[in-house]
Amino acid sequence: DFRVCQAPNMVLTSYILGRGVVEGVRRGAKLRFVQKNITMSLRTMFTSGPIPHRGRTLIFGANTDVGKSLVVAGLCRDLAVRRGVATGYVKPIQAGLPGDEEMVKLYGEGKVRSTTLHTFPDHPCSPHLASYLSNTELRADDIMKRVKKVLEGEDGWDNCESIFVETAGGVLSPGPAWRGEDGPIKITDQREGDSRWCYDLQGNIYQDVKEQVQVLLVGDAKLGGVAATLCAFEALEARGFCIKAITFVGGGERGGMFDNHSCIEEVLKSKGKQHASIGVHSMPEPPPKSDSCDKGGDLWEYFQDEIVRGCYKDLNDQLL
Repeated sequence: DFRVCQAPNMVLTSYILGRGVVEGVRRGAKLRFVQKNITMSLRTMFTSGPIPHRGRTLIFGANTDVGKSLVVAGLCRDLAVRRGVATGYVKPIQAGLPGDEEMVKLYGEGKVRSTTLHTFPDHPCSPHLASYLSNTELRADDIMKRVKKVLEGEDGWDNCESIFVETAGGVLSPGPAWRGEDGPIKITDQREGDSRWCYDLQGNIYQDVKEQVQVLLVGDAKLGGVAATLCAFEALEARGFCIKAITFVGGGERGGMFDNHSCIEEVLKSKGKQHASIGVHSMPEPPPKSDSCDKGGDLWEYFQDEIVRGCYKDLNDQLL
């Protein structure tokens, strides 16, 4: 699915093949990872632009509370527990507790390397308000430098064949805030006498790593979710992200009243071959959230269900 340049130079091809092998061996990786480095090296030469690293997935939501944390927990469980794949999870910004990382740890059964880069424990709200209300500055470029280090394999992260980075809220939800005038958006309703606070939208912030990742968009399965999902999709496309797949959580049976899955699939096909190749998936409706972090709760049965397991396997197969 990539555009081939005319008359590639064979000497350059040999060099790039060798580079892929050397890079894989240098990292002490398994054969599969070495093969991935060769593939990525060839794609770099045979394409007109940068190709995101397969296995490095940035997870956006069409909105808040659409099931991002459930999806990433299921993906990590499928890879780490069922397939034995070295898997990593990063939550750059967590607002409120319990954190999303806890679900990944629980259902990953301790086999997923995970970290949360910054937590606002007392403010379960948008990151820009959590920063302001807690009087804690968090510059967007600082948090992105830390995300880049993970994606570039520093501190042992290169041992992870697959890494998931979960954003907060929706594609255009505000990011963290800091004092200064260098942010594009200013907080206007401020404490008297306080210096100016500013922030940016998450879709803009994560552009710093768009050449290193592919995107999984978790759509909105509720009534009105088609519009919300398409708006999120087009916001990502306008910013140059490589969208690999879209998935929904729940929303009823295929062909039913809230079959947002089929509608999005039809819209993508209408946009042409390039968009038709984007996978559209749907996960079965999960049990109530109250059971999500209970070892004996329904999510254990949910993740062990044969249909659910098949859904996560299919989605991971596309992302890998």
